[in-house]
Amino acid sequence: MSLFNKLIKKSTQMTGNLLGNQATSNVQKGTDQLVDGMDLFRKAAEQKRNIPFEQVKGNLFEYIEAAKFNRNAGMSGSSTRAYVTEALGKPHDAADIILGNDGKVLTRVQAKFSSSANA
Repeated sequence: MSLFNKLIKKSTQMTGNLLGNQATSNVQKGTDQLVDGMDLFRKAAEQKRNIPFEQVKGNLFEYIEAAKFNRNAGMSGSSTRAYVTEALGKPHDAADIILGNDGKVLTRVQAKFSSSANA
């Protein structure tokens, strides 16, 4: 194989690697966000293990929804993130979840859990 052909082959491999890394970057970010969110969920669930589920299900729902939002945001390349106010040290805040970006609050969310399909 000539030097030129080796150079073309190596360049093609490097280009493929770079394109593949770029294509999966957001998937990696989304996965990282989901892992972080589920770590927060497990911590909250462990702290509430002696409280009846009926009393904590809404709060744990907030952690799950925030983790799902952050996964989706990461996978789409967005830097907006959902923060559970309890995890921020504000358990009695009017909002359950704050959506923020670069330290700015974009919106506040009041999450509701219902076991009713109609709700």
